Amino acid sequence: MNIQIIASSEEYEAEPVQKTRKITRNTVKTGFEKSLPKLKEIIPITTAAMVIFYLLSLTGIMDIIAMVFDPVLNLIGLPSESSAALVAQFMHFSAGYTVVGSLIETDIL
Repeated sequence: MNIQIIASSEEYEAEPVQKTRKITRNTVKTGFEKSLPKLKEIIPITTAAMVIFYLLSLTGIMDIIAMVFDPVLNLIGLPSESSAALVAQFMHFSAGYTVVGSLIETDIL
């Protein structure tokens, strides 16, 4: 596969970089060790966000928040239930992704 980029009458060729790695015990161990610090940060936030939003939904507070955001979200074509994802996104990006994932899974989004 050859990639050609033409810029102001000069022609440049770039060859794609193809690196293959085997999945071995050492590569899996190294990958896990590199991801562990981020996982230690993201897992508690994600868990807390899901518990908080579950409790807010159970008590009906999320319905109130959805009514507040409803006019703005209708302008951009989103259901009012997506306000939970917006609030979670302000807490932490991983919490927002978690809420969006659960909204997609339950066919709300």
